[in-house]
Amino acid sequence: MVELLPKQERKLLLFLDIVHYIFMVWDIIEFVEGRGTVNELNTYRFIDRSASQGVNYYRLQQLDFEGQSEFSKVISASIDRRHEIVTFPNPVDNRIIIVRKDSKEVNIQIYNTFGQVVCQKTQLMDTRLVLDVSMIENGNYFLNITNIKTGTTIYQEQIVKISSK
Repeated sequence: MVELLPKQERKLLLFLDIVHYIFMVWDIIEFVEGRGTVNELNTYRFIDRSASQGVNYYRLQQLDFEGQSEFSKVISASIDRRHEIVTFPNPVDNRIIIVRKDSKEVNIQIYNTFGQVVCQKTQLMDTRLVLDVSMIENGNYFLNITNIKTGTTIYQEQIVKISSK
């Protein structure tokens, strides 16, 4: 599941083309009608059932009544079909969402480029976990998820922290 937030909705006739970048081509994978002219932020969610193994890139395209269109920033989601883990967004602002198909007790660690642990959480991970990373400085990091019972690393990903402050 990928969550995308449009900048602003205004005079929208047909709103979302959720596009997926693969093989150097943007493909429309979902079309959603907009909510019209609104002043509050709306969240649109979708599940990309055709997501590829590895990193997938997504963006929104807004289309208004006048035919003007605008693209959102690009976000990425990593798909690890070996353990059915998905993480998003990347780059990350204040939280990382980790989704997996089953529950296991895991140790989640984020390392800086010097190999130092800057965030750690051990818990029974249900199918969806929100990890607060607001305390981490902007920069490049490595996310590591380990199965507590076996000690096996079940997921690794490089992440980029970019604060919107």
